[in-house]
Amino acid sequence: MNRRKHPDQPHRRRATATDRTPNVRGYRVTGRWPGATGRAPIVSTRDKRVARRAARDMATRGAVATIEQHTGHGAWRMVQVIDGPAQQRTAREATEAAAREQRLTDDQTAQAARRERALDAQAERHLDEAARLMVRPPVARTATGRPSARHTAGGRR
Repeated sequence: MNRRKHPDQPHRRRATATDRTPNVRGYRVTGRWPGATGRAPIVSTRDKRVARRAARDMATRGAVATIEQHTGHGAWRMVQVIDGPAQQRTAREATEAAAREQRLTDDQTAQAARRERALDAQAERHLDEAARLMVRPPVARTATGRPSARHTAGGRR
C-alpha cells in the first residue's frame, strides 16, 4: 500500500536492521574420521580458498572432508569430497614403489659394479698374457705359419 505520511510524522525505520538477503556465499567444511564417534568438526567460512585449505588439512590428518556451498535459506549443495584415507593410501603406495625402485636400482648398480670388476680382471689377465708373450723369443716361421726350423719342423717333405 502506498500510504502518504503526514508531514508531522517522523521517519520510522524498520525494527530490525538485519540483512534479509539469502547468504549464497557461505561454505561449510565437515570432516569425518573413520571409526570416530561424536560430532564431526565443522568449519564455516565465506572464502572458498579458506574452505578448501581447511578440507585439505582435515584430509591430511586422515578425515573424509566434505565441502558444501550455501544455496540460500539453509540449503547446502555438496561441492567436493576429499577422501583423506585414500590419499594417504596412494601416497604410502607411491613411497613403497619408490623404495622398491630404489632397491632395484641399488641391485642393478651392484651388478654393474661386479660386471665392471670382472671386465677389469679379464683385461688384466689379457695384459699379463701379452707381457709373457713379449718376453719369449720369436719362433721362426714361414709365410704359411708353419715353423721352418729343421729341429722343430720334423721330417722334410
